Amino acid sequence: MPLRFDKNNSPSGIYCSFCHDGTSFIDKNLTLQEMKCKVRKLLSERKVNRFIKLYLIMRLSTLKRWKSV
Repeated sequence: MPLRFDKNNSPSGIYCSFCHDGTSFIDKNLTLQEMKCKVRKLLSERKVNRFIKLYLIMRLSTLKRWKSV
């Protein structure tokens, strides 16, 4: 999630409050594939346009957390 949309303002400065509590990841053992499924489900529930959904899911692998995977 872009940090500007994070209503909880995560203290990490890099990750949103849904993923990071400021000191560590909330779902530490979550794989990239599991994260893609989680995001896909959330975006579907929010009825996000399929092109935006595809773009956001593809962008996950570019995030710092997943770059080494």
